Amino acid sequence: MEKYFPLNQTVVRGDVGSFVIALVIYLFAPSIVGIVVALLHWLPLVGWLLGITSSLFSLYCLVGLILVVIKYFKK
Repeated sequence: MEKYFPLNQTVVRGDVGSFVIALVIYLFAPSIVGIVVALLHWLPLVGWLLGITSSLFSLYCLVGLILVVIKYFKK
């Protein structure tokens, strides 16, 4: 999984700073992508493709967020 989620490698158990940084990135990245999609949704084909890409990216960020939490609290 480290190959697909390289940001998770920066999180160290007990290091709150690296945990918070990873959380902020995984929480705000889909928001920024959503804003771009909202601005370009009026384009027929581009808006449709960006919508699908945005959904997949949001799912990627959700899985990454869950993995960060698991890695941080792992014994």
